[in-house]
Amino acid sequence: MVPGIPPHFGITVEDLLDRPDLADPVHNGFRRAMLIYRGYPNHTLLFTGFPRNVSWRRVRLERGDAARLRYANFPTWTSLSEGSRRVTDGAANIDRVQVTENANANIHAVARRVAEGERFPELIGVEGPRDTLVILEGHVRVTAYLLMDSLEGVEMILGYSPEMHEWHFY
Repeated sequence: MVPGIPPHFGITVEDLLDRPDLADPVHNGFRRAMLIYRGYPNHTLLFTGFPRNVSWRRVRLERGDAARLRYANFPTWTSLSEGSRRVTDGAANIDRVQVTENANANIHAVARRVAEGERFPELIGVEGPRDTLVILEGHVRVTAYLLMDSLEGVEMILGYSPEMHEWHFY
């Protein structure tokens, strides 16, 4: 079931996100509500300062991309990376720096599943004119992939805007 959607609708995360029927107006309404809940399209909450001129594409990450990956500027992730926001630092600190939101345990749980061969939905990231990829969604997953040396081939939906630096979490 999807948090916030009454169970009698019988709609699952898989229905809405993993295997979406984009022609289903009810499902589209629920997806729209989920985005509104996160602050999109009002440019509030997670999307404070998010540029309107973002072009999106799907990419596959390569081993060398690890050095370019940054966490969103959010306290849990800046703490785990000890201020650098580098995902590589967060992965290196996972057993030494305890952070909020049960993130350490969640990362280890996902890493175990990655080790068993499980793959997860695409990460969502953004980039601006600098050579940095900032995670918008998927912080736990990306850290787990790095822990398991399984970043290569991971899919990411990547948004680009020359104004991306205006996003509050960039």
